[in-house]
Amino acid sequence: MQTGSNKTNGIFLNNNENRYNTQDWERIRKNRRAWFIVVVIVWIIALFIRLYYIQIVDIFNLQALGKNQHVKTITIQSERGSILDKFNKPMALSIEAPSVFVHPHLVKDKIETSKTLAKILQLDEKEVYEKLQSKSPFVYIQRKSSRENREKILALKDPAIGIQKEFKRIYPYSRSASTLIGKVGMDEKGLSGLEAVFDKKLRGSAIHETIIKDALGKTIKAHDVDLFTVPKGEDIKLTIDADLQLIVDEEVQNAKENLNANAVLATMIDANTGDILAMSQSSSINFNADSVSSQNDLKNLVIETVFEPGSIFKPIVAAIAYDMGAVKESDNFDCEKGRYYYGGKIVKDSHPSGVLSFRDVIVRSSNIGMVKIGDRLGKEKLYEALSAYGIGKLIDLNFNGQTPGIFRNYKNWAKIDVATHSFGQGVAVTQLQIIRALASFVNGGYLPTLRLLSSKPIKKERIISEKTANFIKGVLIDVVEDPHGTGKRAKLEGYIVGGKTGTAQKAKKDGRGYEEGKYIASFVGFVDTSSLNIPIMPLLIVSVDEAHSDSIYGGALAGPVFKDIMKRVMERLEKKELLKD
Repeated sequence: MQTGSNKTNGIFLNNNENRYNTQDWERIRKNRRAWFIVVVIVWIIALFIRLYYIQIVDIFNLQALGKNQHVKTITIQSERGSILDKFNKPMALSIEAPSVFVHPHLVKDKIETSKTLAKILQLDEKEVYEKLQSKSPFVYIQRKSSRENREKILALKDPAIGIQKEFKRIYPYSRSASTLIGKVGMDEKGLSGLEAVFDKKLRGSAIHETIIKDALGKTIKAHDVDLFTVPKGEDIKLTIDADLQLIVDEEVQNAKENLNANAVLATMIDANTGDILAMSQSSSINFNADSVSSQNDLKNLVIETVFEPGSIFKPIVAAIAYDMGAVKESDNFDCEKGRYYYGGKIVKDSHPSGVLSFRDVIVRSSNIGMVKIGDRLGKEKLYEALSAYGIGKLIDLNFNGQTPGIFRNYKNWAKIDVATHSFGQGVAVTQLQIIRALASFVNGGYLPTLRLLSSKPIKKERIISEKTANFIKGVLIDVVEDPHGTGKRAKLEGYIVGGKTGTAQKAKKDGRGYEEGKYIASFVGFVDTSSLNIPIMPLLIVSVDEAHSDSIYGGALAGPVFKDIMKRVMERLEKKELLKD
């Protein structure tokens, strides 16, 4: 009985246990369904929020992202304008030089592709292969290649390899006028010289080419711009005569080597118009082939450097004094046998003289005679007249680094400064300032505005009377023709030549005193073409910086360089006139 009762109780207990478990699981299942429904609802709400954000809030950003993945705009710089000489001969021009690029992620066989490209472009295979390993979507293999290579690359018909239209700057006259013309960078932007000064005008406007790609990055549409429709920048026409420039460049380089000089500079203008015909320095650089090692390679020494002119300054002071009536042609000056005490200092002459006429003071280049002429003017009149000639003022050709020179106000002069300024010391000038001033003695008394662009108007203003100009012009001819003249070595058979020599000790860089044994020797002169069938009056200045030779004087160093240049120049000018006829 007890045993049966126990079984019954056991059964009862098991049934209660089963009933408990069933209810518990049912509750769990209900909770799970509820949570599942909550999660689904939350997920649906999140999805709707995300869709709303994508379709409404962030639509413009996503459109732009999609466009960037499938549409690419390539900027193609217009063909750079040419730089032409006065006769329209190109001194700088651009030619087609297409660049080769790849999309590395589209290259199927990088080893084989690197071999093919290296062979066509004559590059190192290993370097090409390394570029193909790039993670970038666009990599240049060779910038500014040749037209021949362009055709070979296009013949491959490889979608991973492309051609971009670009142009290369070349200089037909090689290193001639290189620092004047200037250089452009890989992006065809002007870095120096006229290329930089007129960069905006020469560059023109860029164009934009649109490329459409599929999802795999393959080009499916491109607006191929024909090379002949690519816009071109504006041409620049100069006053430079490329033929004369080449002559001056060659002779300047020869002089540097023959005289073992630090540098030789030369500038030629037409004295009648102020047109710059040539501007040269040694050594120059060939931008077609030579690499630029420093900023000094781009420096235009004619424009950016100054020097104490020495005796080439004397005709300017003499003309001022004569034009103001401070001296007359008949005046004589005691040159004190080469030693003269003035302003607490001893003034010396290299070639001592006694009494000299006003004309001979210039012809024989007497410092002492010039001091006495300058003393008659006084410091205020001398300063104002030299300022009117442009001394101490910028001759603006828009170049970076141009300088007005060094010319202190007369209020800061000591008495000795009247003396030093009278014979070309204590003042620092550029070649352009000197040659512009001396043009007035050759053209009848007009101070011309120097110009490099043919498009600029010719401007000149009267600075001295025609009588004064003709007198000084005659004196300059005597400097070359007279047996006692310092410019005898510049004489050119068959032509009337005038000019002035100059020798000046170089000032120290800190401006305190002078460098021992270091000189700049100069000659500035002209060939008188007034009776010849030649439309220009060539006026040339030559400066030799630190020649290592037996002489230091301008007549011995710069005079022969002037002669060598002018001999060839006149032959060229006469030939041009014959060709015209």
